[in-house]
Amino acid sequence: MLEKQFITGIKGVQVTDIFSGEIIEIKGRAEVIKGTFCPHCKSNQFRIKASVKRSFKHALWGQKLVRLEVKIPKLF
Repeated sequence: MLEKQFITGIKGVQVTDIFSGEIIEIKGRAEVIKGTFCPHCKSNQFRIKASVKRSFKHALWGQKLVRLEVKIPKLF
């Protein structure tokens, strides 16, 4: 089994689950970190409205394809 601490190199993403099979699936959730601001108005105050899941295909890890699924908050 892969170690969660090894994978948490993405700033603001916390790994919750890792599933290893034909495809390695890494599930995590993104958190609003200090210093995040709105790209439109440059405000640093947010209200978390909902969340959405994003899925990213990554390169091979060994001989297995890696898929990263992250739950990202929608900000308002």
